[in-house]
Amino acid sequence: NDDRAAISAIQQLLRDAGYDIKPDGIYGEETYDVVRAFQMLNKLPPTGRVDLVTFEGLAKSAKGKLGYQCSFVIPETLAGGVISPGEVSSIVVII
Repeated sequence: NDDRAAISAIQQLLRDAGYDIKPDGIYGEETYDVVRAFQMLNKLPPTGRVDLVTFEGLAKSAKGKLGYQCSFVIPETLAGGVISPGEVSSIVVII
């Protein structure tokens, strides 16, 4: 399923940025908490939601450590390009 793949990609970026998270494709409480931790560490508003600024920060963090090239597409159907617990998206990450 594309939605689970997109969430797994975000979880993998979190993992590659040094967080202890298993990419399972479910945006549950664990992912929410890890996203908040990332946001607080990076002086972003700790919403637990993956918005464009958070995603860009994750991509840069992973790229800085592992040399990834990342790109993404956030569909217009997501209000403000935000992923929250329980929501799905079609973000595409190329690593």
